[in-house]
Amino acid sequence: LMLFRNLAIKKDAGYGIPDHDTSELFFSSIHHLHSSGTTPYTGKIQAMNLEGKVALVLGGIKGIGRLVGLALAQAGACVALNYYDWEEELDTLKRDVAATGRDHLILKTDLREVADIPLLVQAVVGRFGRLDILVNNIERGGWPVVHGPYVGEQWDLEMETTLRAKRWVFQAALPHLKAAGDGAVINLSSIAAIVGRR
Repeated sequence: LMLFRNLAIKKDAGYGIPDHDTSELFFSSIHHLHSSGTTPYTGKIQAMNLEGKVALVLGGIKGIGRLVGLALAQAGACVALNYYDWEEELDTLKRDVAATGRDHLILKTDLREVADIPLLVQAVVGRFGRLDILVNNIERGGWPVVHGPYVGEQWDLEMETTLRAKRWVFQAALPHLKAAGDGAVINLSSIAAIVGRR
């Protein structure tokens, strides 16, 4: 996932990496995990059987979130995809997730509104009866090369999404993940934690 995230960021920043390169890499990695039970990087991670599992993917409208959601659905999971921005991508998302043939739910929620977060999780559990996987894929990082100077407003937005929203979604989801017995949480964040901002 880190490798995929790195490639996606380079593509978004204008490094000329086409969409199919990152999606093929991600899907081949997911397929390897699903079919062999090992990760292509360390050979030590046991894969979860995704058939009949329910996944909530934040930031599912495009990019990494959409690809993760589609990969989970193709591996047998029912998926709930949350989005707030990029409404113009909604028809594409609906088409692509419907093509997987898996039961799914697409929900628009502004996760900066903390009071709305339990309602999101309740909607997912109400629809599918359980929650097994949370993919915390929301962030509003401010890379100067992409977004311009890193100013106070950008900092506040990043804290509201990258930290606060992820924390409260996790808290709302935790009882359901525990009830699932083998729940999993995947937190995605910026490669800037490794390479810094430039």
